[in-house]
Amino acid sequence: MRRAFVMGSNGPADSNLGSLRYARQDAERMKACLSGARCGFVVENPEPGADTFEVRRKLTIVAESCTPEDTFVCYFSGHGTLEKGSLVLLWDNTQVDRLLSTALPVSDILQILKYCKARSRLLILDCCHAGAVTTTFGLKDAAGVPVQELEISPDNYYVLMASDRLETARELETLQGSFLTMNIAAALDEKFVEADKDEDDRISMQDLHHWLEDRAKIHNQLYPSTKVSYPYLLGKQKGEFYLTLAASAWVPYELDWPDGSTMVVLPIHPTNMRQLRLASAFDPVEALCISKYPITNAQYKRFIKESGWGKEPVGEHYISQPEETTQHPASQQPSVGSWQGPFYPWRIKEFRDPEKPVVCISFKEAISYCDWVNDLDTQAKGSTSLPDPRTWDIAAFGTAFPSYDPDTIFTQNQRIYHKSSAPASIDRTGNRSNVLGISDLLGNVWEWCEREEEAGLARLGPREPQIELRGGGFLDDLSTVKPVLLEYSLGDKEDTRHSDLGFRIAARIPLENLPEEVQRRLLTAMGIRR
Repeated sequence: MRRAFVMGSNGPADSNLGSLRYARQDAERMKACLSGARCGFVVENPEPGADTFEVRRKLTIVAESCTPEDTFVCYFSGHGTLEKGSLVLLWDNTQVDRLLSTALPVSDILQILKYCKARSRLLILDCCHAGAVTTTFGLKDAAGVPVQELEISPDNYYVLMASDRLETARELETLQGSFLTMNIAAALDEKFVEADKDEDDRISMQDLHHWLEDRAKIHNQLYPSTKVSYPYLLGKQKGEFYLTLAASAWVPYELDWPDGSTMVVLPIHPTNMRQLRLASAFDPVEALCISKYPITNAQYKRFIKESGWGKEPVGEHYISQPEETTQHPASQQPSVGSWQGPFYPWRIKEFRDPEKPVVCISFKEAISYCDWVNDLDTQAKGSTSLPDPRTWDIAAFGTAFPSYDPDTIFTQNQRIYHKSSAPASIDRTGNRSNVLGISDLLGNVWEWCEREEEAGLARLGPREPQIELRGGGFLDDLSTVKPVLLEYSLGDKEDTRHSDLGFRIAARIPLENLPEEVQRRLLTAMGIRR
């Protein structure tokens, strides 16, 4: 488990101290980086308005929950001051004449970390001594006091400080944040490749320290009038300490699509394995991505308005009888109950919300939507289509040949939306997402998939390839129903428009359109070395 506790305070609104401008913003930035897919931390932070006693209590609970296999990071950005030779961190409601009860002594935090069982522990102190003069110039300092005199002596963990003596840790207007925090965030995000000094696709404490020193040196050469201090790393660690996940772990990458979808890049190659093995270092390579969510009512309404191709969805809704037993309602031969229409989902309260998946969509209408998206893509981001069945399976299960048994299904997602009377709004909290960050692949609505022949895969036998559907819908009980359907089980085949039937999109994009780090990781996942 990777856990973090992130704190930030601009300090008390005291005219003698002066509030910082960006400390809370720095804390939010650090929380976003640590909780992101690359770092994978579960991040806790104090509740708004919490006093220092509540902050200590929550930090203690998080630290005590760690096991020896865990990694724990504690972060603070804000004012610091010296009281009887000890460093004290100022909080929103700190009173300078009552520091013991209204501020956070660093010694308390160090004591909590001392008893934390996590093998890897890191305390980041982006703090300052809040003199009125120094804050006027945007400085964070601790009056030149050596680290050893601040009672900081970690045992088997690291403390990363804004500088050796914390004398001039800066908030910079040009960065709109602290120099230390902004560059830590950069190393864990957009500057990952540069910060990864040993090119092992991970950021270790050594990588981070060297990166921060380099950035400080460059900054001081370019801006001698606003020099920053070199960061100070104190402590020892048995073995490597990594802030990012293992190099073998695929880090999902998201990008915005012209129709408003969020696309997630998959760690696979879109062509078959024989073509992959024959790929040379100079062959063009594409990445394959799939939309994070099913297409929503809002997106489909935009399609109708702008394309002139579509019309308000209309189809059939499953009407069950009181004595019905568990069945698979997507089939046209239920023992009890039937599909009845016309059914207009946009005229029904439980179906028409803009954030709910669009339903009553036929295969041909889903294809028309993809064609419209391709017309929108004036910058040639990629080629949009429906996902083929193998791609969908890989996105949902991590393999092109999964087991569809219930045990497998319910281990792929934290939560699955099924056994309900209407679809759920798409989940932007991540509660219904899988390890790749893709939501509702299982449950909520059935999804059309592209014919395998159209997806470029080998056709088996003389029969026309069947259109397949995946996922299961809100009407189903996925503990008994497999999330796979063929069009012959649908009464109207590709023209079927059921109230639990929607779709999501996929796309192929040139690898060169992705950031360098994503290209490198994707090529590694594909087994291609360049």
